[in-house]
Amino acid sequence: MTPEPHAPDPSVRTPERPMAFSTDEVLNGGLLTWLLFCGLVPVGILASMLWALPAATQPLWSDWLISGLAILVISVIVAIVSLVIVPFGILLVRPIALALRRVRAMPVHVTAYTVLGAAIGALYLTVIGVIPSLAEVNTYTILIATPAVAITIATPLGWWLSARRALRKDAVLIRTRVDEDAVVEDATTS
Repeated sequence: MTPEPHAPDPSVRTPERPMAFSTDEVLNGGLLTWLLFCGLVPVGILASMLWALPAATQPLWSDWLISGLAILVISVIVAIVSLVIVPFGILLVRPIALALRRVRAMPVHVTAYTVLGAAIGALYLTVIGVIPSLAEVNTYTILIATPAVAITIATPLGWWLSARRALRKDAVLIRTRVDEDAVVEDATTS
């Protein structure tokens, strides 16, 4: 006896709700956004350190080693703290995702998630009390503002990559969907 072909799980997206996402897809998007954020923070820190180097100064290898260790330690701390915050971010995203599930236009979604990321970044800067010192741009303010910039970029980018993956999966499902009635008919005529 041959096993019956298993039909792929149907998508949560319908013509009425073209941008609806399942809970798993939202959770995967949150994880992807966290990973992007964790990757962007050290890049921003390194960029701020390079920006602070005077043009005539040649850093020693020990300076690079200390800077690398500092980036590693800061990145680990940021990753742990942000991982604790991710569930709250997902709770913030869920109502937005539900409100936008009928809107097909990608720019609307990207704008909404960019605003959300910027709001979270502004909240972070407010909580740590840096907003007044941002008027004077120096290495310290750039270093402290790096997570705010990273979350502003990671939030819409994580949404876009997650949505793209889900929509591409749907495109494959549409082409490979198994007609259950045809399978049963074929089994009875054989």
